[in-house]
This record gives sequence, structure tokens and C-alpha cells, in this order.
Amino acid sequence: MSPNHAAHAASVADPAANAAAVAATVSALNDLALALRGAGEVDAARSTWTSALRLAPGSAALHANLGALLQDLGQHETALRHYEQARTAAPDWVDVWNNSGILLRRLGRIQQARDAFQQALELDAGHVAARYNLGNLLLDASAKDQAAEQFRRVLTGTPGHAEAHYGLASCLQDPLAAIAGYEAALQLRPDFPEALVGLACARLRVCDWRELESLHSRIESLVQRRPEAPVAPFSFLQISANPILQRQCARNWSLHRVPQLAPLAPRTPEKAGPRLRVGYLSGDFRDHAVGHLVCDLPAAHDRDAFEVFAYGSGPDDGSSVRRCIEAGADRFVDASTLDDGALAQPDGQMRSTSWWHLRGNTDSARRGGPRGRPAPVQISYLGYPGSLGSPFVDYVIADAFLTPPAAQVWYDERVLEMPHCYQVSPDWNVDSSPAVDRAALGLPADAFVFACFNNPYKIRPDIFDAWMHILRKTPGSVLWLPAFNDAACANLRREALARGVTGERLVFAPLLPFDQHSARLPAADLFLDTHPYSAGATANKTLASGVPLLTMVGQCYVSRMAGSVLHALGLDELVVDTLEAYVGEALRMAHDPVALCAIRERLFQASRDTRLFTAATGARALEAAYRSAWQALGDDASSTGVRS
Repeated sequence: MSPNHAAHAASVADPAANAAAVAATVSALNDLALALRGAGEVDAARSTWTSALRLAPGSAALHANLGALLQDLGQHETALRHYEQARTAAPDWVDVWNNSGILLRRLGRIQQARDAFQQALELDAGHVAARYNLGNLLLDASAKDQAAEQFRRVLTGTPGHAEAHYGLASCLQDPLAAIAGYEAALQLRPDFPEALVGLACARLRVCDWRELESLHSRIESLVQRRPEAPVAPFSFLQISANPILQRQCARNWSLHRVPQLAPLAPRTPEKAGPRLRVGYLSGDFRDHAVGHLVCDLPAAHDRDAFEVFAYGSGPDDGSSVRRCIEAGADRFVDASTLDDGALAQPDGQMRSTSWWHLRGNTDSARRGGPRGRPAPVQISYLGYPGSLGSPFVDYVIADAFLTPPAAQVWYDERVLEMPHCYQVSPDWNVDSSPAVDRAALGLPADAFVFACFNNPYKIRPDIFDAWMHILRKTPGSVLWLPAFNDAACANLRREALARGVTGERLVFAPLLPFDQHSARLPAADLFLDTHPYSAGATANKTLASGVPLLTMVGQCYVSRMAGSVLHALGLDELVVDTLEAYVGEALRMAHDPVALCAIRERLFQASRDTRLFTAATGARALEAAYRSAWQALGDDASSTGVRS
């Protein structure tokens, strides 16, 4: 027998020895790949694991390790296939289920991710990572009570879990409890970016201005120096008025936190139907500022030229706003349970629409849908006031005042200008002199009533200084503010007293349903806007109620929203650019009843003449913008190909 034949005979005769040799080789290759990955030699590690899988294609460990490497490299679909192989080989391996959930969440497959985390917890109820990850998933879905329960269970067994303290704080309605949670997270992990941002925003919610400049400076530095730890863009708008940093923040978020969906194949404009299909995506089709602004818009579209789809990605609150939007659209889809991949292609017809993303980078936005490019033209509007920093969004709706030419460099999108004002409105009932019982509202009958119904996180020390100066110079006057939370009321009264104004001159209005709140607005004489984050939807409703509004503008989108509405109404004297002018104009109107009466009359007349506060006006302007964008797509397609 030849030597080769002898060796073959030996291997056949002792299969156990051969299997042991293969197992030893596979183990050695796995150890080598782990070492290579640890040394940063990722290509060599991948090649080594691939070689090992040729010898042991059913190895759960090899599939799991290669999947983790590919996940880090951003090759998510391939990584997921390896995790699936690992789960098949070892269905009780909890860590693989947890890792699968992390990846599925990253891909926007929310229900599958939830199932994976729950399967991990069925196998091991004490698995801290899986429970924490499930809490985060629920928090993203705005299921805050359920998320809080998961975080509390993590902290019961692991009280030093900084991330769970942060997650629980993010769920809490009580701002003081939230502040305590963020502080606990930072004590455990001082370099925790999300907790730092959470603390800054929670303090703004209660008008606690301690360490304000220091906190904000640290967060701006995060945006500049740590793009891998992205700051939530909507939170950053509350912190910084720097338009360059706002765009950088949005880019960081889009790159690192938005699910990476494969774009659908492009579709040319020639394949569109006789009517342009417009898709509206929002989580705010509910009793919310955005919902109230757009509630009459779907029904106001010209049905001979447009077909309207609405996709509600948020919860159905049963409100009249929700019912109005549902009834006004040609088709309404409850997208709250759709994964991002399904949301990107809700049906074949959506592939030939222009797609409005009405929520953008706000807290509960559906982040992945637009990245999948369900439509050739994708537009950001209203929900997020700024650039989304995403290459998958083509346009942002604005106007010449909101984004003057010099400001357009701060947008990654093309600016699609409305002719007068970027805002649409429902059909507000504009009345020149509605009767309101001030006494019933706790307001003085004869004194001047200044008001600001913006969220307290928009109030900054310098604008509050100006308000208190105005009150001191206007005897008997009061400042009417919303009672968003007890802590904010107490802090503002304390800050007023420190500036020489007694606490009773701040009158706090209880929060009321939208219709009741709207009915009381005319009790104010003058609305004092915040700066640098101005009123948006609140400015629209305030002015439609006949109440003059004074604003100070800045450079960025959020600093110019109220100014845009005033400019469209021809009331430019109420738009100032310095704090001194702001104080001077407020005092002029407070001390000159004739001037204030003239402003009110001009406001009422402009509301009638411009028809700014009607859905039809907004719909016609938007339709012209849609046609312009669609035509531009056709021009691009004929010269360079459709954008994808």
C-alpha cells in the first residue's frame, strides 16, 4: 500500500481523530481571528473566519463572531445572515439573540428587533443588556411607561448601570425626577454625552439656568469634536443658535443614528400618473402644534392635479385633528406599526410621489423611511426647523425671510421657497375684537397684559432680563405664561424677584385643550417672543387670534419663524434684531394705546387681505412648490440621471 493510500485508510479508520483535528484547526483559526480583530487587522480577521467556516459551516461561534465584525463594518445585511446561522446552530445562545436585536433595530426592523430582545429575555430574564436594549426600543416607539419598567428592572439588579439611569430619566414626565436621573448617570459616567444633553434640556424645561453657559459649551464641543457620539438634533436646537453647528449636529445624527436602508431603484418622472401623488409622513397627526397647522391641508389640495396620501407614524390619540387628516387624505395609512423598511415602500404607487417628511429629526421621528427613498422627490418641512443633514432629503420648505440667500449655505437640502410664508394654516376664525373675560382668567381687567405661551425651554436669562425690565417700566402690567410644570413656575418667580419684580406679576395659565386655549389668547395685549428659539405654530395661532407679537430675529431657522409670519403680514416693525430695539418697541406699544390699536387693526386687515390663515392659501403655494421640484427632477433626469 502506498503512503498516500495508507494515510487515506487511516483517516477513514479513525474519523474521530479527523474530527478532532478539524475542531482544533477551527478553534485555532477562531482564536487567531479574534486576535487579529483586536489588533485592528479587520480584513485578515474576516478572511480567517471565512476560512474557518469552510471547515465548520455550522459553527455558531464562527458565524456569531464574523457577524459582529461585519456589523461593526456597516455590512448589516450580511451580518444579520450570519447571526441567523448562529441562532440556527445554537438557538439558546442569549447573546446572539441580543446582538440580532441590536442590528435589527439599526436596520429599522422594529418589531423583529423587539421579538429578538424578548426571546433573549425568555431564555435569561436576568440578561441586563437585552432588557436595557428592549427599554431603548420601547422608548424610541414612545412607549415610555413600558420602557421605564424595563429600565427600572435593570436598575433593581444593577444600580450602577449609568445608561439605564439615563433611559429611565428620558421616560419621566416629572422634570425634577428626570434631572435627578441624568445627574445620577453622569456621576457614574462623567463622559456620558446623552446624559449631558438630557440634563441641559431638562433644566431648560424648569427654567433652571445654573451652569447654563458651561453645559451648552460642553455640548457644542461634543458636536464639533465627537461626531461618533451624536447629539439629538432637536435637543441641540434648544441649546445652540449656531447654524453651522446645527447642520453639523444633524449630519452626525444622520450618519450614526439613522437606520441604513438600501435605496429603492429610482423612478423617472415620466412614469408618474396624471396626478402628482404627494405623501405626508408624520408622527404628529394628533393634538400637536404641527397637527393643528396641517389638519385642513390634505382636504384643501386640488384633487384634479394632486392625489394625497397621509402616513401617521405616531399613535392615534383619537383627536379631532387625527380624524380631520384621515378624512382629508385620499388614503390614510396607520404607519405606527410599520418597520422602517416597510415604511420606505408602503405600496408600489408611493414610488412616484413627492414625499413630505413632517417630523424630521425630532424625538419620535421615523428616521429610516426617507433614507430608503420611497419617492424620487423628498421634502423636509415644518416638524424639524433646520437641515436634516441627510443626502436622502432633496428639499426643505422655507421662504425668503426664513432662509435668506446668505443662510442657504447652512442647508444640505435645496431650499424650496414658498411665495409669502413657509407656514400653512388651517382655516382659523379671524375676529377683530373677540370678547374675553380677563377676570375669569386671573388677569387684571385694566392693566397691560404681556404674554408668552412658548415652551419654557425657550426662555433664556437675557430675554427674561428684558421682560422684567419691561414690567418694571410698565406699572401694573403682568406677564402671562403657561404653567407647564410647577418647578418652572417657582423658578421663574424666584428669578423675577431677583430682578426686582414681585412674583404675583407673573400670572401662570393652566394648560388647556387647544380650543379652550385658543379662545383665551385674545386676552393678551402683546405677545413677547423668546429668543433665540422663537415661536412657530404658536406665532401663527397668536397672530390669527388678533394679538400682536414682537420678535427678535437671529441667523438660524428657529430664530426667524415668528418673523416670517409677521413679514408675510406686512408687520415688519414688530421684527427687530437687537435686544434694545425689542425692549423699546414693547414699551412703545405698552405706553401708547393708539399705536397698539393701530397695530391690531393692521393685523386684522392683513389677515383678511393676505388670507394667510386659510388652508387654501397654503395648499396653492405648496402645490406650486411641488410642481417646481418635480420639474427640476425631470431636468436632472434628462441631463444627469435621476437622483438616488
